[in-house]
Amino acid sequence: MDAKFRRVDRDRFKQLAFPHLEFLYNIALKYTGRPYDAEDIVQETLYTAFRKFYQLRDDNKCRQWLFSILRTTFLRERQLFKKRPFLDDGSGYLKHITN
Repeated sequence: MDAKFRRVDRDRFKQLAFPHLEFLYNIALKYTGRPYDAEDIVQETLYTAFRKFYQLRDDNKCRQWLFSILRTTFLRERQLFKKRPFLDDGSGYLKHITN
């Protein structure tokens, strides 16, 4: 489907998605253990949901749909994190910077 035909009704998106923000944040916080990471995951989830809103077939299943996007987003981010190099080489250099 061409992007110009996928116009999203922003008000409808807000009406359906925003009531689930606290639920999404709590799940993301359980997954990540850190509030700032949870906020990032929720933000990415909402961005993806907004872009793919045309795929939501049943408004009553919005919560499950958002949860599915959140879970996929978290797993993808976790995989990317594992592939990133760890910056602390054990030399203690970073310890001196923070003190």
